[in-house]
Amino acid sequence: MYSAHFPFVLSLALLAGSVGCAPHRPPPELVDARAAYARASAGSAAQSQPDELAEAKRFLDAAERWQVDAPGSEETKNLAYIAHRKALTAEADARTAVAEIEQAKELQALATLRREQLADAHNRLEKADDEATLAGRSPSRRGAKEAVDRLSPFAAVSESRDGMVVTIVDSALFEGGSAKLMGTARERLDRVAQALQAVRGRSISVKGYMDASGDNTRDADLSRRRAEAVRQYLVSRGVEQGRVRAFGLGTADPVASDASIEGRQQNRRVEIAVDGMGHDTAAH
Repeated sequence: MYSAHFPFVLSLALLAGSVGCAPHRPPPELVDARAAYARASAGSAAQSQPDELAEAKRFLDAAERWQVDAPGSEETKNLAYIAHRKALTAEADARTAVAEIEQAKELQALATLRREQLADAHNRLEKADDEATLAGRSPSRRGAKEAVDRLSPFAAVSESRDGMVVTIVDSALFEGGSAKLMGTARERLDRVAQALQAVRGRSISVKGYMDASGDNTRDADLSRRRAEAVRQYLVSRGVEQGRVRAFGLGTADPVASDASIEGRQQNRRVEIAVDGMGHDTAAH
């Protein structure tokens, strides 16, 4: 015959059994590792850092096995921590890889822009020659155009009715942080001198520029000495001394942001500007 208390005792037994069989809550280290791996797997790391991600998964799987065999053990926590760090590293490396790809695209776009500017300058020169020929005058700036063609490997050339500007980065002209022309710079400036001699009678300004990463006073002086070094060399190669002036403009008129290495390299430059050449600047 059953006791009157039997149902109550049975209920307590079942409740105790269910509590004893409840799964153990994973330690925070394992929770963090799972989340970090899931996030990295869903992002760019899956494509750019597969090996690092696979290593994180290997440690995460080991932590999961330890959690089954010894819930909350130090082995579980340690393996989960390593998995977490490796997943974070894979994410960080993926972000770096993406940034490098974007930077390469920007540099390629800049190179394309410079080629387009050079092509535009050539087209303007050809148009000027055609117009002069139709008007019964000798072709203007034919010699300048041929000289400008030879500047393209190391200089950027832009032209408008206000004049022509030849831009050369400092690393193509000077040694380190000095105003001393390199040996290769002399050959390059020879080509510039040929172009300037073909557009006689126009004022020429040699302008030195620096980036804003150094001392302003020192950079202003260095930009002046560099501009003067280029001016003196052009004069020594036959450009009329009376129409060439040098200016050190320091950090004025930046053409790019100083936040990147490429931007600072573009800002450290020498510009050789020829005032408005029109259509009749060639010597007759």
